[in-house]
Amino acid sequence: MAENSDAASAEPVPTSTHSQTDETIAWVDGVNGSAGHELEDPHLRELLRQQLSGEITGDEYLRLGMEHLRRERLRQHDDQAGAQVAAQQLHGLDGTDRPYNSCPFLRRLVRDLAGV
Repeated sequence: MAENSDAASAEPVPTSTHSQTDETIAWVDGVNGSAGHELEDPHLRELLRQQLSGEITGDEYLRLGMEHLRRERLRQHDDQAGAQVAAQQLHGLDGTDRPYNSCPFLRRLVRDLAGV
């Protein structure tokens, strides 16, 4: 009788030694590199190492990796939103008066420097 693949991945199983894990990561890096990709994120690389060494399951690797990517995306979105608000404030687009708003040259210079 065939085992359920979900049940098989429920418990981490030590699968390799440290050197085997390093060799597998090097192989994965080579395959990714040949396709023009690179896994640069240190957290995702550590999760990959843990999964390959059997410290976490494949399902845990996917779940933890997706959680990390969601957090990073939210952080980047917050950074971008904050930068946009700062740019609006800098340029007086938020309705506040700025000393350079009365001078067209300075207003244009500030907008050009900020790329707005």
